Amino acid sequence: MKEFLGNLVKLAVIVGLGYLFFFVSLGDKTPFRHAMAWVQSDEAKEIGREAGEAADRIGDHLEDQVAAHLAPDGGFPDGGVLGHVERRIGERIDERIEEGIDRGSERLREEVQDRTGLNLGMGAPAPPTP
Repeated sequence: MKEFLGNLVKLAVIVGLGYLFFFVSLGDKTPFRHAMAWVQSDEAKEIGREAGEAADRIGDHLEDQVAAHLAPDGGFPDGGVLGHVERRIGERIDERIEEGIDRGSERLREEVQDRTGLNLGMGAPAPPTP
């Protein structure tokens, strides 16, 4: 019951703050309209452009750093721990694919055998179904 009342109080506070933000004027505008005016200002747009350019520079730098540590084939160098991990993951993926193909083939063979009475596996033919 305490938890319910606590959540109810939190909800009431959030709704109250939302009401204040969107409907109560501070001077000639609501806080929402003040925020929108700031976001649409030339200064804010310039800050956004500068932040985008900085993010692009950081991304380019990170790409260069990663490329410097990769082997020519795009993988990790053979001598490192990451190279071992990369190879092991590749082996596990190959194993899973082969297991899936084997299970799928077996299921398909069993379904065809059940529906047609044909024995697609090794051994004697299955008896015909009446």
